[in-house]
This record gives sequence, C-alpha cells and structure tokens, in this order.
Amino acid sequence: MRRIGFALVVCAGGLATYFHGHGRGPADRIASAETTPPSIVLDLGSGQAMTLLQIPAGAFPMGGEGSGLSDEDDAVPRHEVVITRAFYMAAREVTRRQYLAVTGGNPAAVRGLDRPVDSVSWYDAAAFCRSLSARTGFDVRLPTEAEWEYACRLGLAGAPADAQRAEPFAAGVDNLGGDVDKPDALGLRGMSGGVWEWCSDWYDGRYYARAPRVDPPGPARGEKRVIRGGSWRRSPQPCPPARRACHWPDGCYDSIGFRVVLSPR
Repeated sequence: MRRIGFALVVCAGGLATYFHGHGRGPADRIASAETTPPSIVLDLGSGQAMTLLQIPAGAFPMGGEGSGLSDEDDAVPRHEVVITRAFYMAAREVTRRQYLAVTGGNPAAVRGLDRPVDSVSWYDAAAFCRSLSARTGFDVRLPTEAEWEYACRLGLAGAPADAQRAEPFAAGVDNLGGDVDKPDALGLRGMSGGVWEWCSDWYDGRYYARAPRVDPPGPARGEKRVIRGGSWRRSPQPCPPARRACHWPDGCYDSIGFRVVLSPR
C-alpha cells in the first residue's frame, strides 16, 4: 500500500468488466483497461477513513420494463448505456461518523454514528464532496444516475435471477438494519434499502426516452434531484435497480443519505 497526499491506496485483486458490447456501436467506445488500483482508501481526518471500490468501464441494460411499480414506470424504455471510464464508488453510504469528521456536524436525529448519515439535503451532500475533494486532492462527487444503476446491476451480476431483480428490505427497521448492509459481489453495501441516495442528476421522468447512450450526464436543468436505492421507510417490497424517485434538493429527510464516487486522474 502507498500513501498519496491525504489518500491511502490499497492494492488488492482486480475486478471483472461487465456486459461488454459486441460489434460496432456505443460499447465500442469503452476505454481500454487502465493501471489503476482496485480500491482506494481516503483519509478523512479525525481517525476516519472511507473505502472506495473500482467500478470497471462497461455497458449495461439501463431502465425498467414497465412492471407497474410507480418508481420504475418512468425508467423506460430499457436501453443499453455505456460507461466509458472506470470510476470508484464508496463501499457504503457516508456514515454519520464520516460526515462529522469532514464537516464537523451530524444532522441525523437518531443515535448511532456508524449508521448512514441522513437528513442531509442534496446541497449538503454536494458540499461534503467539495470539502473531501479539497482535503484529498481527488475529484470526489455524487454519482450520476447511470453510474449508480450500473454499479448496482454489476454488484448483482451472477446472483440468482430473483436477487438480480430485487433485494427486499424490511419496513420499520433502522437505516442500517437487516440484510441491506450485506455486501454484494463487488463489496458494495446498502444499494437496496437502508436510505435513498442522492445522485448528481436533475430529475426528468421523460429523460430515459432521449438520454445519451454514452456516459449520460442527466438533464441540464430541473427542479428536483434524483434519488436511488429505496429506503427503510418503504413497505416490504422488491427494490429493483431501475427504481428511481426524486426530492427537492434543499429538502432534508430521515430516509435520504448519499454515497460518493471519484474519477481516477
């Protein structure tokens, strides 16, 4: 392992690329493999650290199939999307302890510093990313909606068909309870249930029909921001990777938190 500025880079086994396309098309624009470590650990200060896992470039089927779930009906039509460069995603949502180390505050009302931070607005989450970027020298940011769904589906690859479709979560439990904190195939935790997670995108229910097929950045403008992943407040029900919702960016809710990503330089 080697220390880079404020970051500790930990080298371990590599990850496989997912759903590469065939023939000519958007998938042909996937970048070749890079010599980047499969995981990065950021030093947050105050004795706290954050592990981020490499998500390799690849193509995947984004969107739902019109299942009748209200949160998936605006995620159609399903279409191939290409993520052309590898990125790193935090292994779990930002915790209250991590948020406290970076910002000096903890907005969550419920006790438990190792649970995902909640009651943070989109602006709070973006400010956290800016602070962590300045502290570490990395480009830390919120994931795009496409990056979030890609990582979620990639983590479910190889799982039974029902698990790929959804991981159920229980209503009424705290926001780190039960199976929602089990790692997926990539080592990501809490991608289904726990807390909803802010994404960088503005929300537009019609965006899927006209979105770019390569590295979609989300709409250029909007009123609400996308959230992904479901939360502990929902009734017990499937939580498919395509499920999406939105909230006002200045709203603070005890069912919404966030996780960060960074792009390698």
